[in-house]
Amino acid sequence: MVVKKCCSTSRLVVVVLVCSGIASVVLACADERVENSGQMPHASTASVENIQANEKWKEELVTNIVRTARLTLRVWSLDSAVRAIVLVVQGAGGMIASEHRSVYADDRIVCMMQLRVPAERLDSLLTALEDIAEKVVEKSMTAHDVTVEYVDTEARLASARQLEQQYLTILKQARTVSDVLAVQEKLASVRADIEAREAQFRALSGRIQYSQIDITFVESFAHSQSSFSKRLKTAFDESWQGFEELVLWCVRLWYVIVFFVSSLFVVRWLRKKRSVSASSQVLLREAIETSKGEK
Repeated sequence: MVVKKCCSTSRLVVVVLVCSGIASVVLACADERVENSGQMPHASTASVENIQANEKWKEELVTNIVRTARLTLRVWSLDSAVRAIVLVVQGAGGMIASEHRSVYADDRIVCMMQLRVPAERLDSLLTALEDIAEKVVEKSMTAHDVTVEYVDTEARLASARQLEQQYLTILKQARTVSDVLAVQEKLASVRADIEAREAQFRALSGRIQYSQIDITFVESFAHSQSSFSKRLKTAFDESWQGFEELVLWCVRLWYVIVFFVSSLFVVRWLRKKRSVSASSQVLLREAIETSKGEK
């Protein structure tokens, strides 16, 4: 009986201990919930900051776009249009990258120009260019997203610079000549890679900051159609160029001309000499016959 009472007493103690443990766990969970409920405003603040950071990152990504515009414009006077374009582009902070002119068989002149203008002023400059033209024949716009290339180049450049600093630190700790030469060789390779990536990064940044405009000017046919005076002037210019070519040809072949002229003089002199000798022989014969007849 005593054993049974002891067993029942021990079981009761275990049950009490288990219940007290469960109660402590429940209380601890309740305290943790209360603490977490008190920290909720901080979590919401962090989420707002993350959203703002993501929006800012997206805005930065949008700027890494290379834009290229192509225009074909018909103008009344090509020279006047080119002068106006130069003033407009230089006033906006841009530049003329290249210019090429071609003249066709019907005397029409076509001018092709490549412009580099600030990206933020591309739309306003396109409007200004269209206002200069008599008619917009063709217009197109392309946008190339280079965000991945930009971020990749920037990250690789940063890692290369970090590697350069690590090699510089190792170089300071080098003790033998072989170690110094080995580190300097690695350092030279890293610096060459940095220079190449910096050039690539500058070129890419320039393409992003400055948009490209490929513009073609075509002179109006009514203005470029040849008149009689223009054809007369063209014929005179061509004849004068032909005369200049003839003079130059004569200068190049002066020895041939001298030989030809000398040959003419020699031939004429020989012919004249022969004719004089023939006439003298005739006179001599007549004189001999006359003297014979008198006898």
